Amino acid sequence: MREIPPAFGPLTPPSPRAPRGARAKGSLAGIAVILSLALLPSSTLASGKKKAAVRDALTQQRDFADELFDGSEYFRASTEYLRLLSFWPAIPDADSVRFRVAQCSYRAGRYDDASRHFIRLAAATSSTDMVDRCRLVIAACEYRQNDWRAAAEECSRSAAASPSSPLLDRLKYLEGMSRMHLGRWSESFGAFSAVPRESPLAPSSRELGGLAARAEKTRPASPGLSAGLSLIVPGLGQTLNGYVWDGVTAFILSAGSLAIGIYGSSQGNRATETVGYALFAVWHSANVYGGASAARRANRRTHEGIMEKAEAISQLSLD
Repeated sequence: MREIPPAFGPLTPPSPRAPRGARAKGSLAGIAVILSLALLPSSTLASGKKKAAVRDALTQQRDFADELFDGSEYFRASTEYLRLLSFWPAIPDADSVRFRVAQCSYRAGRYDDASRHFIRLAAATSSTDMVDRCRLVIAACEYRQNDWRAAAEECSRSAAASPSSPLLDRLKYLEGMSRMHLGRWSESFGAFSAVPRESPLAPSSRELGGLAARAEKTRPASPGLSAGLSLIVPGLGQTLNGYVWDGVTAFILSAGSLAIGIYGSSQGNRATETVGYALFAVWHSANVYGGASAARRANRRTHEGIMEKAEAISQLSLD
């Protein structure tokens, strides 16, 4: 039986391909043999010679599809795999071929389609190993689409359903990365800690766990406190969160408009007074909002910095 292809791994350089005409002839020849054999009486087909011809035709068609897949021609490869299944749906490695069809969508970046293919295959196959592979790539599809929550939940469910799976290390690793994206540092640390020590991913998972633990101890900026500081002193919240020029601008606008209002009041100029105080109300309100926004931006900046480090450490390929 043909070995089931890996769920995902590093992309390998495309193998040298035959000219397009030669590949087309190979495909047509394989299809012709399959059709001719399918039309033969069952008694004739039962002979050992005919069975060998069937195997050769199937191998030729499968090799052609694999060649297209290795050459990154995923749409054509998917078409050839589906053609193979339509002729012989009960071939021994049908699950492997269906997995390749789903992989074609995944490699082409059609993650929704890929996820649907993998879900159907996981529900139909009787192979526990194939189910685990499908679940892993379903989680990878969610991760690729930045749906960190769905990816983490899928990894967690899959690991709980198959605690002895050989893919447990990848599942927990991917769960840890997903939870880091969500800012769930303690949960991320727990997922990385669950990667088996004998796994090749263990060293980097420990490093990522340490990064998550340090992130957990980092105190996030408080939008409420920052807004309150800017309410008292215009621009103070922005400045304390690292946005100095935003703070200086907020102070100048708020203080300047207030000064205009006070000047107009002291001179008995109602128009100048009204304009000054109206501008102060607008600019100071914006300043308070800017203080809260500065805290949120600072937290986002910190999170992005942590994730840049995490992606640099990560050894898990999703290709």
